[in-house]
Amino acid sequence: MVEGVKGPAHRPSKRAAVVEAAIKVFAARGFVDASIPEIAEAADLAPTGVYYHFATKDELFDSVVRQVYTAVDAVVEQARPYDEPGGPDTLLATIEAVWDWASTHPDHAKILYQQMPDATPASRVMRQEHEQRHVERAYGYLEESSSELTRASAAESHAVATLTVRTLIRFQIATLAAVVPGGALESRSVASVRAELDRVSQRLVYGG
Repeated sequence: MVEGVKGPAHRPSKRAAVVEAAIKVFAARGFVDASIPEIAEAADLAPTGVYYHFATKDELFDSVVRQVYTAVDAVVEQARPYDEPGGPDTLLATIEAVWDWASTHPDHAKILYQQMPDATPASRVMRQEHEQRHVERAYGYLEESSSELTRASAAESHAVATLTVRTLIRFQIATLAAVVPGGALESRSVASVRAELDRVSQRLVYGG
C-alpha cells in the first residue's frame, strides 16, 4: 500500500444479522418456500450480501439449525449440568426449561420442531447427533428406577432404558411441535398441555 493512501474501509460482517433474519423467514415460510431474496430483505441487505456469507440456501439453513441446537443445548445444560445426577426434580426442571425457551423463542422452536426435520443432509446429521446426545444424558433420569431395570439381564436393561429415553425425547419433540404456532394443539392451553406432559413424562420414566 502506498504510504499516506488509505485502503478500502473494512466492511463489518453481517453474518449474525443474516442468520437471525433467516430464522424468522424459515420459521414463517419453511425451508422449501423460503428464498434468499426474502431473507436478504429481512436482513436489510441485497441478496449478494447474503451470498457473501453463505454460498447456498442449504448452507444458510444448516447454520441456522446449528445455532438453534446450540441454544437449546445451553438451556438443557443450565437446567441440569452434566455433573448433576438425574432424578424426578431434574427431569421436570429440564422439561420446564425447554418449554420456557420455546415459548420465548417461537421462531427458533418452529425451526427445531416443525421446519427442520431432514431438510438438508447436514441438518439430518445434526438431528441425529442432537438426539443421541440427549439420549445419553437422559439415562441419568433412570437412576432412581434402576432397581426395576436390574431385575432383567444387562442387555435387556439397556434395551429398555434406550427405548424409554428415546420415547421420552420424541414425545417431548412431538408435543412441542404441536403447540407452537401452526401446530395441531395451538388452540389448547399451554399450561394444561405442559401439566399433562409432565405427568406422562414422569410415568414413562418412573412408572406408577
